[in-house]
Amino acid sequence: LRGTPCLLHLSLARNCLQTLPRGLFANLSALQSLVLEHNALSHLPAAAFHGLAELTALRLGHNNLSVLPAGLLDELPRLTSLGLEHNRLSHLPTGFFDANEELVRVGLESNPWVCDCRLAYLLSWLQEIAEPLIHLQASCAGPTALMERPLLEVTLRPQACARHQGWDAAPGEDTPGQCTYSDPEGTLHVSC
Repeated sequence: LRGTPCLLHLSLARNCLQTLPRGLFANLSALQSLVLEHNALSHLPAAAFHGLAELTALRLGHNNLSVLPAGLLDELPRLTSLGLEHNRLSHLPTGFFDANEELVRVGLESNPWVCDCRLAYLLSWLQEIAEPLIHLQASCAGPTALMERPLLEVTLRPQACARHQGWDAAPGEDTPGQCTYSDPEGTLHVSC
């Protein structure tokens, strides 16, 4: 891709990609959209999108991503749309979208989201920042009491989660967090 510094749109979809070589996109400073959907990506390095400061749309759907590194989107200040649907994500790192002030569209459906304290950041972000109509299909895969509950209907208290040790668990640890949930009608109350 060294000979294409003015490229605006790039699709590498449906290429059976399992990994992205370091610096692959380094010369694409004008790139506005990048499609990596329908591949076999299971891991992305933290600097995978280094040099893509003009990127507004990133499609990572239909891959095998189960964990995304903190800071993955930090160098994408113009990002407005992100596709993460149809992966294996159960949570996102705290602060994952903090560098993306223009981001309003995130495809989250068809992921096994675990609605515990590790998901408190995403739930809070969705309710405060994102466009609700885009996220209606994303739902909890666990815990059992919240299965199939739309993410927009789940409220966790990040302050309560932050005080619990499980909130600071290292990636990959299966330590449950402290959380509280009440549905809007007040008919169900869950503490985990």
